[in-house]
Amino acid sequence: MTTTTTAPADPTVGGRHGWRIVAALAITSTVGYGTLYYAYAVLLTPMADSLDVSTTAVTGALTASRMPSGRRRNALRREQK
Repeated sequence: MTTTTTAPADPTVGGRHGWRIVAALAITSTVGYGTLYYAYAVLLTPMADSLDVSTTAVTGALTASRMPSGRRRNALRREQK
């Protein structure tokens, strides 16, 4: 008969390095999304002017570009269940 012995991991291995990585990723994600959406609002009128379209058309284009990612995410969630 085979016996397996497990030993607890040494708490000093790795230390808090993993949490620093998590914190850095949280900060960069927040800044990235904030930059994307706030910059969009600031640049909406100049984009519409340079493309010779209405701000409604530019906003509709952003909305249309975001819709497939939401559908893909929902489909993946259904597959996981």
